[in-house]
Amino acid sequence: MLRSEFKVAFCYNMHPTTDELKNAEVFAEFDSKDTINAVTNSIKELGFQIFLVEFDDDFVENLKSINPNLVFNIVEGFQGEDRESQAPAIYEFLGIPYTGSTPMGHMFGLDKIMAKRVMEHNGVQTAPFQVFDTPIDGSLDFSVGFPAIVKPAHEGSSIGIHNDSVVNTLGELRKQVNHIINTYKQEALVEKYIIGREFNQAIIGNENPIQFPIVEIDYSYLPDDIGKFSSYEVKTTLDDPGSTICPADITEEQEKRISAATLAAYRACKVRDYCRIDLRMDEEGEIYILELNTIPGIAPGIEENNSMPKAVRVYGWTYTQMIGAIIEAALERYDFDLDNNGSYNDKIK
Repeated sequence: MLRSEFKVAFCYNMHPTTDELKNAEVFAEFDSKDTINAVTNSIKELGFQIFLVEFDDDFVENLKSINPNLVFNIVEGFQGEDRESQAPAIYEFLGIPYTGSTPMGHMFGLDKIMAKRVMEHNGVQTAPFQVFDTPIDGSLDFSVGFPAIVKPAHEGSSIGIHNDSVVNTLGELRKQVNHIINTYKQEALVEKYIIGREFNQAIIGNENPIQFPIVEIDYSYLPDDIGKFSSYEVKTTLDDPGSTICPADITEEQEKRISAATLAAYRACKVRDYCRIDLRMDEEGEIYILELNTIPGIAPGIEENNSMPKAVRVYGWTYTQMIGAIIEAALERYDFDLDNNGSYNDKIK
């Protein structure tokens, strides 16, 4: 099969326009039109046939009618703790190959509690934590210590994380835990707040993955009354393209230790094809994995400040090469071989 005959369905959620927004957090994980256009143009540039499929009521029927050879998936899903797993589960049911993690792999991206337990079981260090599944009413047994940060257990894109999410007293803890449980209808994850530097690293591949240059998030530009962490406000209204520094100013030994930790987390949670892993390094140099982003932001513009495209550019690749590498990682898993004539030997359909 020639590459020009190879059908790629690009599946996504598009962020609605400002006029349609009723609750910005609900759509925080969706992608902009610029990102949709950039991925579309890259897949075209790579020589594939491309079909755009938005995740809506007609999603399954549209996929069936296209009968693609591969799905390029960035669907975030909608509603529920397993929303990022919804589209991959459909691809599995329909027998369609796709990029990215399995439904279980995506579960680790949104279920912070399970991801932490799996990582710790596999020797990957995460911040000490405690889980609250009911509102705090009266006295409580709190073992994590202060300062602590309170998060929803099943959200991404810093949803539910605000300037008052870092707490220093039992009264503040009680207020934030109850707010998370009552507002987001899910457990509150309380972690020891790691004072230090914040980094992330993008990975593409499977058996021998590429680990891209490490990015540091620099919060020094923020006003004194704003917490130096990735809150929803910092990611949106207070975002600054200069805050992501790549390559990070770290020693060779620190780079090796960070890369070892991110790869261990990638392996432990059975992530496929690509991911961005967030972490902190405390004042003693200890590394703590914060979370895995199995559908990381891939907005193309420098002003949009997504770490993965920035790291890829520093590595020396174009945006299209990044998209191509993700596709190739999936094709290798599914045993598609590109022969010398530029054709794919389709072994599974």
